[in-house]
Amino acid sequence: MSTIAVKSVVRHDAARGGLVYPFLSGGWEIRSFSVSEELPESSPTLRWVKDDKVMDLHTGQSTEEFLAGAGLQLHMERGASVLSKRLSRIMRPYRYFAFFQPHEIALAQGGSEMDAGVWDGAALISRQLVSRLLNGSHSCRQRRQLEAANRVEFTLLHEGGQEKGHALVVDWLSSDMLLPPGGTKTEITLEGRVFVGLQPVRSADDMRLDVQSLVNLYPFFQPEHLLAWMQMESALFLDSIRSGKIDQLLARLGRFETEAELEAIQRWWLGEYLASGGSLMWFAGTIKAMARQHLLRLQQGQNNLRFPVPGGHYYLFPAEIGERRVEPGQVELDPASATAWVSTEDWQDYMVNVLGGCDGDDAVWVFPFRDYDGVEKVLLWRSPNQVGEYVILRPTAKSHVIQWQTVFGNASFPTMDSRDLPPRIDTVRHAYGTLERFPSLPYSPAPLLPCPSAPLPLCAAMQPAIEQARINRGALGAYCNMLMLTKALYGKLPHHLPARLEDVIDGAVKSTRDLSPVLGWVGFAAGRVVEQGKPIPASLFRRIEANLTDKQKAQLIPTTNHWLDVLQTAVSHHITTYEAEIAALSAEAAPPAAVIEHGYKWAAQGQQLRRIFQQGIAQKRPFSDIATDCTAYLAGWNDDNARWILLGSLADAIHRGGSDAAAWQQGLAPKTISALRAIGVIGEPVWTRVGALLWVEENVPTVVPLQINGIWFNWLKCQGYHFSSMASVPQALREKAKAKVSELANGRFLGQVLTTQVTDGERITTYTANGNLFGFVQRGQELVAAASHRWSIQSAIANDGNLFIIAAAA
Repeated sequence: MSTIAVKSVVRHDAARGGLVYPFLSGGWEIRSFSVSEELPESSPTLRWVKDDKVMDLHTGQSTEEFLAGAGLQLHMERGASVLSKRLSRIMRPYRYFAFFQPHEIALAQGGSEMDAGVWDGAALISRQLVSRLLNGSHSCRQRRQLEAANRVEFTLLHEGGQEKGHALVVDWLSSDMLLPPGGTKTEITLEGRVFVGLQPVRSADDMRLDVQSLVNLYPFFQPEHLLAWMQMESALFLDSIRSGKIDQLLARLGRFETEAELEAIQRWWLGEYLASGGSLMWFAGTIKAMARQHLLRLQQGQNNLRFPVPGGHYYLFPAEIGERRVEPGQVELDPASATAWVSTEDWQDYMVNVLGGCDGDDAVWVFPFRDYDGVEKVLLWRSPNQVGEYVILRPTAKSHVIQWQTVFGNASFPTMDSRDLPPRIDTVRHAYGTLERFPSLPYSPAPLLPCPSAPLPLCAAMQPAIEQARINRGALGAYCNMLMLTKALYGKLPHHLPARLEDVIDGAVKSTRDLSPVLGWVGFAAGRVVEQGKPIPASLFRRIEANLTDKQKAQLIPTTNHWLDVLQTAVSHHITTYEAEIAALSAEAAPPAAVIEHGYKWAAQGQQLRRIFQQGIAQKRPFSDIATDCTAYLAGWNDDNARWILLGSLADAIHRGGSDAAAWQQGLAPKTISALRAIGVIGEPVWTRVGALLWVEENVPTVVPLQINGIWFNWLKCQGYHFSSMASVPQALREKAKAKVSELANGRFLGQVLTTQVTDGERITTYTANGNLFGFVQRGQELVAAASHRWSIQSAIANDGNLFIIAAAA
C-alpha cells in the first residue's frame, strides 16, 4: 500500500500571530497534497485546487452541514477550477475582517459612468468602513497599520457573490464601498451575511531585480551598473554597522512589518542584543553576525541572480480612480497610497496591453532614471514579464522621488540610456498560437451543494479541476524559463510562439486553458538548443535541465564570456572583497571596559570554552555538535558562574586577539547577553511601536585591543644600548630584554599613557609620556589606533618582547 505524502497541514490550534480563518471554527485542519500524487480516500468537508496543490478541509462535518452552517452556496457554471479560486480566496487567514448583516453595510455599484476597463480590479472604500474592522484583538501597532492605510486589498462576499481587488480608501464616499459593474463572481455566495476582509497595501522604495527582468531588459541594465549598486549597498551596510545606524541595517534586511517578521527579529539573539542597548562595534562576534546577514543576501543574489537596484515597488491605478490629474505620458508615484498613478488615457490606449493585461490590483517595478537626453523618466514593468513588456513615463511635478542611500548621501535618477531597451512589445510582431479551453464540465448549472439538484459530491465535482492542474503543472514556470533563456542566448524571441506569456498566465490562474501546447513547445525548444550545440551560461543551466533527458543534460556546454558570466565573476570577486572588509571592520571592535574588568578573573575557564569551540571548528564538526559540547562544559557550573565564564571567554579573546565566536553561538548568545546585562552594560530589550530598536546606549566606557611590537628593542635603546637592527642584538641580551618586558607588563606599564604618531611609512608608532619611542602598532590595526591620539594601558600580556594591550582612550 503506497504512502500518501501530505505537503503541509494547517491546524486550528497552530500559532498564526493573530491571523484568523474567518469561515472556520472549532476543531479543523487543512491538508495539502500535490496534484501529481495519489489522493487519500477519506472524504474531506471541502476540497479545492490551489495552484499545483489539492487542499482538503476536515472539520468533522459533512459538506452539506458545513456549507449550511456557514451560509455558503457553491455554483459550478464556470467549472470546478474557477470555483476553486473563489474558495481559495475565503479559505485563507485574515487579520482584518468582519461579518455584517446586510442592512449594516451599504454597498453601491456604479453604472455606465464607470468604464469596466478602467475600474477592472479597482474599487473605493470609505475610511469609516475600514475602521469598523478593528476590534479588541488588534494590537496598537496593528490598529495604526490599518488606520494609516490608503489602499487595501479587499475580499467581499455577499448573497450576490464575491468581489475582490484593490480599493482606494477615501473620506468622502456616501456609501461604504463603491464597486464597478460586472465585477461580481457568482461561483460562491453568502446568505444572510456580508463578509469583508482587508489587507493594507504598501509600496517600497526598494528593489531586488529578478533574473527574468534582468535578462528581458538587457542591455539596459549592464553588469557594471549592477556591480556598482551592489558595492554601494555593501559599503552602506558596513558603514551603518560602524556608525550604529540600526534603522538602515534593518531596512536592508527586511521591512519588519508583519507579525511574523517582528517575531523573527525579536527571537533573533542579535535583535535582542541591539534592543537591549548593545553596540555592534563592541565585539567582533556581533559585527560579524550582522555583516553576515548582508553576506547571505549577496550569496543568495549570486545564486538566484537577484541584485539591488535603486528603484521601487508600487501598485497601479488609472488616475480616474482617485480623481487625480495625470497627463498622458506621465506617472505620479505616491507612497501614501502605495500607488503609481498613470494617465487614464494611457491606460485605455496601450498600457493594459503592453503590461500583460494588467488591472487595478497589479504591482509594478518602478525605476526612475535620467535618460540620454537629460530628461528624468520612470521605467515600469511587471513580474513575470515577456520581452518588451514595459513602459517609460515622465514623473509629474508632485511625484515622489525615490532616494538611494549611499555612504556619500542620497542619490536619485541614475543616468541610463533608454535606447538600450529591447523594442516594446506592441512594436514587434509574433505569430502566436491559440490555447484551447478545457472541455465544458457535464454538471448542472444549479448550486452544487447543499442544493439536492446537484447529486455529485464535492470531491467528485473537483476531479476535473485536479486533472486540469495536473496537465498544466509547471507550464507557466517552464515557459517563463524558456523565453528568458531564448532572450539570453539569441537576444530576442522567435517569431512563432505557442502563446503570449499573458495568455499562459491567464490559462494557468484564471481561464483554465489547456497548456499542453506550451509544454510541448518548451520541450522542443530546449531540445533544439542542445542540438545546435549552443553554449549556455552555467547560471541558467537549471532553467533548462528539467526539460531535458539525461543524455541531453550531458551535452550542455557552458559559456565562458557571456555577459551573465561576467556578472557572476564580478559578484564572486565582490563577495570576496566584502568578506575581507568584514574581517577588517571586526578588528575595530571596542568592547566595554566592564567586560575586561569582570571577565578577566574567569579568563582561564573562558579560554577552555574557546578551546572546545576551536577544536570543533578545526575538526569541521557540525555547529550543532560544537554547541552541544560547549553547553555540556558550561553545565558543569552553576548558572551564575556559567555567565562569568562566557564573560571570561570574551575577555580572553580580547586579550589574546583571538575569536570571540564561542560566546556568540546560536545556543549560547542569549546567555552571553544575560551576562552583559548582569554587569550593567546593557538593559532589558525595548522595541518601538513598529518593531525597530528604540535606543542604543552610547555612554558605556569602551576599550580596544592593540598589539605593540618592538618594545624590547626600544627598551634596550633607553638603557643606552645602540644596535643597527634587532638581528644584531646578542641572543642573551635579547632574552634579558624580553624578560624585562614581561615583568613590566604586570607592573609599571599598567596605567601608562601612550601617544600615537603616523610615520612616513604609514606605520603608527607609540611614545611614552617622556617622549621615548615605545613600540609600533601591529599592521592592520591602524584604524583602531587612530581613533584616539592618547591611550591608557588597562592591562597587558607580554609575548616574545611584544605587548598585547587593552587600552582606553585617555
